[in-house]
Amino acid sequence: MNDQTAVDTDNFWTKIEAALGGREKSLAWLLVLICLFYIPVKITSYGWMPQDDALRHAAHGVNEKTWGEVILVRPEFDVDHNPGWHSILRFLHRSFDLNQDDLLLLSIIGLYLLFNITGAILSPRPLAWVAALAVLAVSDLAATYRVIIGRPYLVSCSVALILLALWTRQKLDLKSWRPWVASIAVLTLAVWIHGSWYLFLLMPLAFFLAGQGRRAGALVVCLVAATLLGALMSGHPLDFLRFHVQAPLEIFSEMRVNRQLVSEFQPGNTVVVLVLFCAVIAILLQRKGRFKLADLATDPVFMLAVTGWLLGIMVNRFWGEWGRVAITFWLALRISDLIDMSASLRLPRVRYCLALFVCVALVFLSTHDERGRYSERVMDEAIHFNDPRLADWVPRPDSLIYSNTMLVFYMHYFAYPHATWKYVVGFESSLMPEDDLQVLRNLHYNYSYGKEFAPWVKKMRPQDRLITRSLIPGVDGIEWIQASRNFYIGKLKPSLANASAPTTLSAPPAVNASESLALPESEQKLEQEGQCSHEGPCTHD
Repeated sequence: MNDQTAVDTDNFWTKIEAALGGREKSLAWLLVLICLFYIPVKITSYGWMPQDDALRHAAHGVNEKTWGEVILVRPEFDVDHNPGWHSILRFLHRSFDLNQDDLLLLSIIGLYLLFNITGAILSPRPLAWVAALAVLAVSDLAATYRVIIGRPYLVSCSVALILLALWTRQKLDLKSWRPWVASIAVLTLAVWIHGSWYLFLLMPLAFFLAGQGRRAGALVVCLVAATLLGALMSGHPLDFLRFHVQAPLEIFSEMRVNRQLVSEFQPGNTVVVLVLFCAVIAILLQRKGRFKLADLATDPVFMLAVTGWLLGIMVNRFWGEWGRVAITFWLALRISDLIDMSASLRLPRVRYCLALFVCVALVFLSTHDERGRYSERVMDEAIHFNDPRLADWVPRPDSLIYSNTMLVFYMHYFAYPHATWKYVVGFESSLMPEDDLQVLRNLHYNYSYGKEFAPWVKKMRPQDRLITRSLIPGVDGIEWIQASRNFYIGKLKPSLANASAPTTLSAPPAVNASESLALPESEQKLEQEGQCSHEGPCTHD
């Protein structure tokens, strides 16, 4: 009876295989595309949005401001270091009347698809790429988050995949113009859109470590040419190149403890589970005679992964943007090797069920809302400055907003991109004026102890505001109001405000709910219609 059931089952799957004919590859691609498109759509449907650079990029896409008009920044750093990305976002804003919510949603979904579809195309099998993503989702918990946050570094990650696929080909002809033109073209786009061209030096380093010196040298030439072209496309080539040399030196030259660093500059974890999984796959392939373990030392993809992993122990960014990209591609190649040599996968029942399992596993691993990791962000929103009870607390047009966290800048610049106040703490603290930077460093070192705010309080004018994530005790001269669930606004007490106000000027008029001096009419209308931008890209769906 059991034998007959097995035969009937095999006949069923054999009939399906015969019906599909030569369309298996097309159906595999359809399954992969549905899976990859569903993941970012599902995650954003929770009302989730990233809380870092993607917000400022989207906000910057709906205005024509320079960074010096938005944040306090030293003059030498008042440069748009992502000119291509902002040009693209501004083009979409002007051409299709997209607001910052639309641009954020497009960034999240578009860049996720760009990176993963690039990886699926370059892998021998698209399902091998999906399987590699599933392995990363299990063994490296930050992997899903890093590809869903809508930041332009995913363009550089996609270019890295293209270069790895192109320059690891055995029959690559360096005498042909094609690999040179293709490499310079994609690198130029990465430099123009993302900047940070110096990080691409890890690519020729990986080829050099793998014993492929000629290809490493050729990649350096391509990178130099692409950097110059990308700088020219920025419109300010000398400032662009100087920024990307001076800013990293400024950032890493400071001696700081870990808690004073942003997360991507902090030490990373060693992803032990992922390392063990890769070791198991390598040993299994060697036992099957697919390759020798010694061949790993001559594999540039593996060497880039190892280099990124090693550097990532000290600076997480190297693993997050380079090592993880390389190991995902390496896993896709090795999983494809396993598929080639597996006799059981020749059975249609095993092949189809495994393909479906891998896609469903990736979807579930990527989108499950464990402990509210996505949905809890809905409860964290920017301050509604048109709330009548905040009439006397709204920043004025020439105000400075002080804060001990970058999150105030990210969330409120996104919510109010046309406001005319400035943020003292922006997206990179090392670019701040020196005296303000020292205050911020002391705050971070001393866990935002109230007395450390004193230099800022001394500088504050009546129209300036101090916005924090919690009520800070011990800040002399400041009165507070809880402006939203997670933000407090502080301003000078009346006695200090009167003392610091110029005697020749009258006090600024109070701002009421229908007359915000710092907000344009369009944003007042959004607030009145209940469509305020800081509620996230999918709250209103």
